[in-house]
Amino acid sequence: MGHRLISEVAISYELGGEVRASVGASVGIAMSPDHGAEVEELLGVADAALYEAKSGGKSRCCLASVETNLVALRRLQQSGPKGPIASAA
Repeated sequence: MGHRLISEVAISYELGGEVRASVGASVGIAMSPDHGAEVEELLGVADAALYEAKSGGKSRCCLASVETNLVALRRLQQSGPKGPIASAA
């Protein structure tokens, strides 16, 4: 799914006249319940997977791994709760 998303986004776009633009994308994927149950957990793990994808080069896709989960968990613990989800708790 991530590779399909990348290829769909990466098409060349006509901006008018002879002007064209190309867009690139990298994708980080986290799935529930494997990578977390809460939205904040999943977003953190997907963000860590995205960072891993970007570090491997352009237009890449990375599915979260155990290592990715640990990086995201450490980041969440260091930053503490924030945003509308945390303020509702």
